[in-house]
Amino acid sequence: MDTYEIAKKYEETSRALLYPTKPQKPAEKDYQSHTAYGQALDQWEADKDKWLKLVDEYHSANGRVNQSFEAEILAALGIADHPKASKLWEMAYERGHSGGYYEVAQEAERLAELLD
Repeated sequence: MDTYEIAKKYEETSRALLYPTKPQKPAEKDYQSHTAYGQALDQWEADKDKWLKLVDEYHSANGRVNQSFEAEILAALGIADHPKASKLWEMAYERGHSGGYYEVAQEAERLAELLD
């Protein structure tokens, strides 16, 4: 599998977690509106706690995915056992991570030429 196919596989596994929306204060000053607002705030707090747990799980899983991605790319480039492979990966990640997995793979491929 070439680096493009590996990157495409990892891009398809990434996902976004949406932060729960805080309810707006009611314009009306009656008891019923404020009771509903209080219940909505309670629900928002519960949703926010769930979201924080999901974010922690996501970061753990994302770390494992990134390690797997690194190993696959370095192996595909034939430099997994090279003494400078980790430094190459750091440079490739720094240059390309804002563009996604494919950009990191592309940077690693460009930099791997220097290790030949």
